[in-house]
Formats: sequence, C-alpha cells, structure tokens
Amino acid sequence: MGGDKVDQMKLHKCIETLKEVASKNEKITYEELELHTGISKQSPRKYLDAIWRLTAQARLPDLTVVVVRKGKDYGSRLPASDKVFDPNDPEHRRIYDRELDRVYATDWSDFGPDSSPPTHS
Repeated sequence: MGGDKVDQMKLHKCIETLKEVASKNEKITYEELELHTGISKQSPRKYLDAIWRLTAQARLPDLTVVVVRKGKDYGSRLPASDKVFDPNDPEHRRIYDRELDRVYATDWSDFGPDSSPPTHS
C-alpha cells in the first residue's frame, strides 16, 4: 500500500524527537509531535506504528508511549498493541505506566531506524 509508506527523513525526526522526550522523562502530545516533525495531522499513527515495529523487532520498550493526547496522561492505545487504551481501566493504566517506566529507563542514544538496539539501564 503506497499510502502507508513513511518518509524516512520524517521518521528519523520522529525517532529523534521521541528519544529526546524520553531522555527527559517527559511526554509529548500528538499535536506537539506534528509541529516538531512536520508530519501531517492525518499521519502520526503511521510514523508511530513504524517506530513501534522497530522497537518491537529490537525487543525494546514501546518508545511511542511518550506520545499522549492533549490534556491527558496517556496515548490512544495500549503499549505494544493495537488495542484502544481505556483510561478508566486500572489494568490498562498499570500496563501503560509500566511501559513508560521501561522507556524512561532505556538509553536511547544509539537507537534509530538503521542502528543497533539501545541498552536497558
């Protein structure tokens, strides 16, 4: 599917942005990610899915959990999953928070689309 293809420069910029956010133990909204990277409002999910696949292939935490909804503490889906995140479900919050802790504990400095995986602290 040609429409699902990601621009490699924008993918790199997304990864670098998420790595910077994670290294500061912070979160970023979808809107802020769009502004920082130049991706359109219609395409953040395809970039986040590409990053999720890269981290999964490397057996690393889901770096995309640092991207959250505006005014919320969580994103739109469960980490490393296609399931919709339910903020009212305590188990969903526990899973999300645990993955966020794993992301914050990971050294992402060497991670990128063409690099070796980062190490866990």
